[in-house]
Amino acid sequence: AALSNTAIEHGIPSVRSPAAELQVMDEAGDGLTEEDVEYHTSKPIYDHAPAQTSAMCSAICEGDPRCGAWTWGKRRDVVGLTDFCFLRSLYRNEKVVKARRHGVVSGMPHDKRKKHGFRAAAVAKFLRKSGTTVSRTTIKPDQTCPGSVQVGGQGRMSLVSAQWMSEGKAAGLVDVLEDSWVIPHLGSRAYFASRCTAGRYDRGEYAAVQVLGKTVSYTTDMATAGCGCSAKISLVPLRKSNWRSKCTDYFCDSSSICGTSCAEVVVQQANSYAWSTTLHISNDKRGTGAGYGGGSSSNGLRNWTDAEYGPGAACIDTTRPFQVQASFPTDSDGRLQAVELKLSQTGQSCPLTSRIDKYTLGDTDALAELSEVLGEGVTPVVSYSGSKDLLGLDGTGLDGRGPCVRDVPETCPESVRFYQFSVHSIRNGTSSAGKSALAGSRMDGSYQDNEVALAVHDMIPSEPFMQFRKLELPLETVAVADTDGSSARTATAKSSMEVATVDKTAQTLDERALPSSEWEVMNSDLANVTESADLNSKIITTKAEGTFVVGRQDGDWLVLMRERGFMRITLDSKVILRVRQATYAKLHRGNCREAGMHPIYDASTCQKASFALGYFDATVGIYWGKTP
Repeated sequence: AALSNTAIEHGIPSVRSPAAELQVMDEAGDGLTEEDVEYHTSKPIYDHAPAQTSAMCSAICEGDPRCGAWTWGKRRDVVGLTDFCFLRSLYRNEKVVKARRHGVVSGMPHDKRKKHGFRAAAVAKFLRKSGTTVSRTTIKPDQTCPGSVQVGGQGRMSLVSAQWMSEGKAAGLVDVLEDSWVIPHLGSRAYFASRCTAGRYDRGEYAAVQVLGKTVSYTTDMATAGCGCSAKISLVPLRKSNWRSKCTDYFCDSSSICGTSCAEVVVQQANSYAWSTTLHISNDKRGTGAGYGGGSSSNGLRNWTDAEYGPGAACIDTTRPFQVQASFPTDSDGRLQAVELKLSQTGQSCPLTSRIDKYTLGDTDALAELSEVLGEGVTPVVSYSGSKDLLGLDGTGLDGRGPCVRDVPETCPESVRFYQFSVHSIRNGTSSAGKSALAGSRMDGSYQDNEVALAVHDMIPSEPFMQFRKLELPLETVAVADTDGSSARTATAKSSMEVATVDKTAQTLDERALPSSEWEVMNSDLANVTESADLNSKIITTKAEGTFVVGRQDGDWLVLMRERGFMRITLDSKVILRVRQATYAKLHRGNCREAGMHPIYDASTCQKASFALGYFDATVGIYWGKTP
């Protein structure tokens, strides 16, 4: 088959033309390209346009598991050829047929490069065809005060949830758990403030945090947020915003999404494949920045690579939580010198760093202007959204080195997590934040008086546990011991012949000592999950008898911890929920019987165990017999 009928009309011979020089290509795909050569196989897939470079075409092929070869139209001003990317399947043992063609570039996908977005698009397409829809709960005026968190170096701060993401687009919910974790749901935004009044926005109540000469640090968990998802933390001068904006809450940013532009430091705009830290003065939407990923009509940030940042990457494995530090060093006059970024992760030895010390816009010293804004105090803002137009963040770029070939917001997870916030002074070139952020203490530096401190201390899963999550060997055993001696259910195990060794440190927790514990549903007729601790509030779902939930008791109500909502514990002398007392342990070697415990065989209990052991991103895989 020829490239297209249009291409033939413009004098490019088809593959059947006697003038075309054909040969069979024997070499395997190695990412190399050939000029003026067209590749053909027995089955074309589809044509993609526009692809502005051959590297972009190669990246598109690498993102489609069906693609085994590609041809890109390099010749200019040819309708149906210019900037078209023609993808071909390549069956096992099939050879690529090559034809000499002027004005095209061809190649095969690089075996070592992985692109993302195609599988997510296939899932989204299936969901649409099956009629499956995901309902989003929009926020109500009485839900704009989700709670407060402890911020190291600052004390307690309230969160104020936005009711509108942009003009006419309602916002979703933001949850605050255990005074530490801020959990924005998809399509939501919240502002740090000194206080919060439900349904009211007062710019004078927004936080005005001084960051010059200090380090802002926190932990982020966005393990399953893929192409088209954006988990964001920014610093904006909301106290100085004089107009309520189209979102009615005084919000402003460099993109004017609520109709008002202002300076903005985007500490994080990221997903599991891409990261962007950018600086913006007012009306400078593009700004300057550092990170990895992005690009549609140009190349995005390339300070790192997908081998260093991404799922399973060597330095920051985004399937696990990791720590973020943004420092704002100053000169002797107190003026901003640079913004220094550091991403680090427990168990990894190569933190990712970058320094942004040059920022001009025309004749304007934008870094100096930004310094004045930061000097007056800024409000931290958390948000989480999805869009099909985020290739500027995570696209392949003209060089094909970015991670995503398409954005699929339909597959974004319901929420992401931020926690362990602190703002500390820079001392001797480093921040003092690391000590409190990693020592299992509260954000104000005071140690907690229960075992939650131990869970926070070891919140980041160990590398052996991640090998279990990735379904690689060697696997570990997660075990449960019921205090009443009853049989239990749990997940995944590969036992060895060695004597069982139980980790008796922070990762073995007795739920009886935790403020959040596991509860069994005893009466399904009354086991309603409601939006608030009120019998008259909206029912989200109903739990079946015998199922388990994790939550924190608050009077007659249980505040759910692994999902949104509240449940009554008793009602009119009827028991709805009963606390299930259990101790979970992680075994480094051996099996459950040797440790005197029960194995876990079902995903639900395994997730409960992971929560009790401090793993706040729980992905469960179950295999019977030998694991792959």
